[in-house]
Amino acid sequence: MNGVDKHRVKASDFKFLEGVAPSQFLAPLLGLSHAVADGASGFLLGGLHSDHSISEIVWIVLLYNVFAFALQPVFGILADRIWGIRFASVFGLALVLLSLIVVDSHVILAVILAGVGSGSFHVGAGALAVLSAEGKASSAGVFAAPGVLGLALGGLCALQGIEISWVLMGLLGALAMMVLGIPYPRLARQQRAARSEKLETHDLVMMALLLGISLKSAVWTSYQYMLQGDPNVVLAMAIAAFVGKSCGGFLADRFGWRRYGTLALLFSIPFLLIGRESFPSFLFGLGVLQSAIPVTIAGMICLLPQKPATAAGISLGFGLAVGGALPMLGLGSLILTPLGIVICGTVAAMGFAFGLQEKHLVRRTLKSTI
Repeated sequence: MNGVDKHRVKASDFKFLEGVAPSQFLAPLLGLSHAVADGASGFLLGGLHSDHSISEIVWIVLLYNVFAFALQPVFGILADRIWGIRFASVFGLALVLLSLIVVDSHVILAVILAGVGSGSFHVGAGALAVLSAEGKASSAGVFAAPGVLGLALGGLCALQGIEISWVLMGLLGALAMMVLGIPYPRLARQQRAARSEKLETHDLVMMALLLGISLKSAVWTSYQYMLQGDPNVVLAMAIAAFVGKSCGGFLADRFGWRRYGTLALLFSIPFLLIGRESFPSFLFGLGVLQSAIPVTIAGMICLLPQKPATAAGISLGFGLAVGGALPMLGLGSLILTPLGIVICGTVAAMGFAFGLQEKHLVRRTLKSTI
């Protein structure tokens, strides 16, 4: 097989607490938690339209994005060094729940709590999902896919005036308790590797993969900005992304991470171009584009196996924030031109091809101590 299939990072490369094997239900549980947590954030942000002006909403959403996405690597470092990845997951769910409690009296505080909670949950749960399933991209997809659907549904419920805050709070509390009690992997402590020229090459590989993540995110976010005024289109995009992420991890494990990730980005380009005239082609292209996300999560964790939460924060948060900043700077219309789509898709594919090389993905794996 191509990519990392022959030497993929496995669960046996990590030390588990007291030798307890990870539960096969952990990734689906984290995926459901992801849907509810992002649904709560979408519901909170979507409810701002009734009491705030457009300019105020823009700044509030920007504040949320800073905490929820841009600062994820910071939360990842805290999770790897101090909190632990399970605590980060549960702590994040608890903060999102708290944000729903205080939003009626303290909107800004609620938005900050939701942002910090979302960022903390993503880094902890993203790392847990991958480490619990022998480093498979399919597990990353099971975790990542429900989030975008939950976010869209939560936002639509708020816009339609459907009150679901109590339901969300109950689910968040119950899921936090379940995540707290389920067996999970814990990394063994190891000495820090000495700095070398090989590590400098390793940094270039990470930068290449981050470039691919950012450009892919730029295309997706540009479409979101352009089409956010139509709730039906937003929901259709979320469903396409959900299907793409769900299938992408399994396909990547089957055909090889590097091969699938690179080809998926290239294959999405003609459908996105045709999608300017055909909505089904547009949705299919978006689904294929988003199907590369599980590879980025698992791949980044394979590049930094001793810092899985930090790696999850780079792939799930910082890379998306960098790409998402381009449309906010007014470059969205340029990105969505035919030439812009071709350039972004091709350069992103090149980043994946360089960043997912097998020899780099296996170089820093941990040895089994079970």
